[in-house]
Amino acid sequence: PDGTPKPALYTCKYVYQPIEFAMVDSDALRISLKNRNFHQSTADYTYSWEIKDESKVLQKGVFTVPVLAPGESEEVVIPAKKIAYKAGVAYMLNVYAHQAKDLPYAAAGHVNSSEQFVLSELPAAPVKVSGKAPVVSESDSEVSVKAGKVTVTIDKTSGYLAGYHDGMHQLIKAPFAPNFWRAELDNDWRGWKAGIYLKDWKTAQDNLASTTAQISYMVEGSTAVVTVLRDIHSGKATLTLSYTVYPDGKLNVSYDLQIAETTLEPLRVGLQGQIAGVQNVTYFGRGPQENYSDRHDGVFLGTWTSTVEDMMTQYVFPQENGNRTAVRWIKLADAKGRGVLVKGEQPLSVSVWNTTQQQLHDSKHIGEPQVLKDAVVLNVDLVQAGVGGTDTWSQYARPYDQYRLLQKHYAYSFTLQPLK
Repeated sequence: PDGTPKPALYTCKYVYQPIEFAMVDSDALRISLKNRNFHQSTADYTYSWEIKDESKVLQKGVFTVPVLAPGESEEVVIPAKKIAYKAGVAYMLNVYAHQAKDLPYAAAGHVNSSEQFVLSELPAAPVKVSGKAPVVSESDSEVSVKAGKVTVTIDKTSGYLAGYHDGMHQLIKAPFAPNFWRAELDNDWRGWKAGIYLKDWKTAQDNLASTTAQISYMVEGSTAVVTVLRDIHSGKATLTLSYTVYPDGKLNVSYDLQIAETTLEPLRVGLQGQIAGVQNVTYFGRGPQENYSDRHDGVFLGTWTSTVEDMMTQYVFPQENGNRTAVRWIKLADAKGRGVLVKGEQPLSVSVWNTTQQQLHDSKHIGEPQVLKDAVVLNVDLVQAGVGGTDTWSQYARPYDQYRLLQKHYAYSFTLQPLK
């Protein structure tokens, strides 16, 4: 492999597709189409559409477009019925251009062009918090918060989320620790040498492991809040983690990273932990294939179901893989549907592995990374740097600036709750 993950194939198809779609008026569902062919009209194309929410297709049909000569454009209105958009639900319009006749390389109906437009994604109304306040207790090694049957545990040395017990099962196998690195891509280590230039972030985990967190907690109304402050490499960055536990056992994790002006950028901003006893994955985000900040053109939002193994991409040379962008929520469950739901307060960057990041980094051949027997690795990130790849052997392998993590402040939050 040359450091360019599979999404490049889908991105290439999208970039070269013969029909360009654009939204003109989302209320009226008026779109424009442009024939990008140089020498061929659209006489042999047919067109279809569908409107979806997070769980199903709400409406679908076909539409007609006058035959377009090379370079010509036309506007049309999608013949859909009006939809009352609900808060907290995403609605998407997908449009497709199909080949009308069999071709040597594709059967009639083959999608040669497609586009997705998000029609509405109104934020959900705030939920009023009520109920018995969680109970906080402290030992020499941990801070525990009990809300109903759920117990949340914070390690006092690290400040990391070390336990989330739903009353019957311990859902967390290994603590959710800050993660600023990745199992380096070919572009990273062969090309722009990220491990050399950004070594402060590569060693941040070791630095955090050798220092102690500052922890405080309080019960405020019907919620309990545990706040953790971590210093990274003596002031090169500071990280604040806040854990808010609600009466029903729902847990909100808030993450705030402040990077010093003289510190270079990380490769990812997020948390990594292990979830116990799950095999199945369902998520709403871009998919179903892996995608990255600079490799998601033509990869649509949808609800996708997979296994942990199929969420990964097995590169010949093991490296970072399986990322999904624009993830609103993800469920990890066992065969009986028990597990955990993670829901972002904003879109997340997420991946699930059956092995560790260290194994992906250390292994040299496909099949070498050791498979975890009773847990999976879950990366819940705000963002990861793009994969780059203008070339694979110089600084040009680095992602373009808009896909690097050059800001000095990153903040995000998500909630966890048990699946029954």
